Amino acid sequence: MSRHSYFILSLLVVAGCGKIIENNGDDQIGLENLAFGSDATVEIMTWNLEWFPKAGGQTVEYVARILYYLQPDVTGLQEIGDSDSFFAIVDRLNELDDDTWEGYLANVPDDDFMMELAYIVNTSQVTVTTQPFEIYHSEGAAFPREPYILQFSVGDEDFTVINNHLKCCGNGTLDENNAWDDETRRQSACLLLDQYIRSNLSNDNVIVVGDLNDRLTDPAENNVFLNFLVSDNDYLFVDMDIAEGPSTNFSGPNWASHLDHILITSELFDEFEDANSAESVILVDDYLDGGWSEYYQYISDHRPVAWRFKP
Repeated sequence: MSRHSYFILSLLVVAGCGKIIENNGDDQIGLENLAFGSDATVEIMTWNLEWFPKAGGQTVEYVARILYYLQPDVTGLQEIGDSDSFFAIVDRLNELDDDTWEGYLANVPDDDFMMELAYIVNTSQVTVTTQPFEIYHSEGAAFPREPYILQFSVGDEDFTVINNHLKCCGNGTLDENNAWDDETRRQSACLLLDQYIRSNLSNDNVIVVGDLNDRLTDPAENNVFLNFLVSDNDYLFVDMDIAEGPSTNFSGPNWASHLDHILITSELFDEFEDANSAESVILVDDYLDGGWSEYYQYISDHRPVAWRFKP
């Protein structure tokens, strides 16, 4: 059972707009039926909030409610385009949930702030141990957005999350002779992430999350993740079964694509194999009266991807 107590609203007026989200207590499916987190487990989630806030204050309210019901401990976000709206999510969560939420936004203050990475953390169970920081400041080809690292502890166990939003697009074919080829840029990012982990976090519980903008299932000659996939004693994608499964469960249904991933290092393999472990694309659109159309209009073109494990 989720660690929060569900609250039932008959009518919720979204801040800053006239839209009303109905939940009249009958057989309608509502967001209050969403659940993922628990007191006994740690939840890590990645979520691309397309051009956030896509619909202004409406998007803020949707995102806050979704996080409140899902109760992930650490959420890595991508495409945060407005800092005030981002921190409005955190404020709204703290109104709903006993002031347990914190937000961290990369590259602020910065005059060229645009589509940044961020974290929202539920501190009721985890403790952030270092101020989040960016790496690879001079690797613009590989990282159009610098990887954003958050370190936290649960009890006496420490974890490191590396949030990413890799270069989009491309023709599906690696051109290693062109450093600015889209696939090559993503491949370079994966090689550099591996290098950073091996050099700085070699014995740590590391979780790499983000919109990695490519498929895990591409053939080897064009698979930008090949360095991770062939190092299967060191790395594992917890969402591989999703990537190999039906497209109805993918994180990007508009294009029948699954581009949002969670990668772990070998220090977490036992947790992944444990019976308490579960990974999921959260089908939030199934819980909205307007389905995918409503989700796409007010929230994003990506669904969140989450992993739950017992530390």
